[in-house]
Amino acid sequence: MNAEELSSLKVTELKALLKKRGLTVSGNKAALIARLTAAMEEDKKEENKEEEEEEQEQPGEEQGRSEQKEDRMEVERTGDEEDKKEEAMETEEEEQEDKKQETMEAESEEEEEEREEGRTEGRDRQEYLSDDDVEAEEKEAVRRHKEKQQKEKPPNP
Repeated sequence: MNAEELSSLKVTELKALLKKRGLTVSGNKAALIARLTAAMEEDKKEENKEEEEEEQEQPGEEQGRSEQKEDRMEVERTGDEEDKKEEAMETEEEEQEDKKQETMEAESEEEEEEREEGRTEGRDRQEYLSDDDVEAEEKEAVRRHKEKQQKEKPPNP
């Protein structure tokens, strides 16, 4: 904005612009315009100064940039190494979990086999009993069953 554009603004608008910049908002319209114009010129000077500094890059700054690039590359290499270590640890943990699972499955299979053996022991026992012994055990089982049923029946009136 130039001085002509500023003079077309109302005093309240000029004060709002001054307030945004953190400048004093007191005075007549001419004082407000003068204050804004001075602030805007100061801003332009600073912008030009920054641009000149960027254009007049010193050799030391180029070297600094290449060092920064090397530092970033080193950080990336270090990060890659840390990632590899982390992956190795995760793989080791997974292998340990797999071993635990295999152990649990093996134990479970052993328990199942032992239960199966226990079931066959009863059948094996029957093979060793004579036919008379088997018949006697069956009669005893029938007698216990009948006895149980009679206890559960109510007496007849």
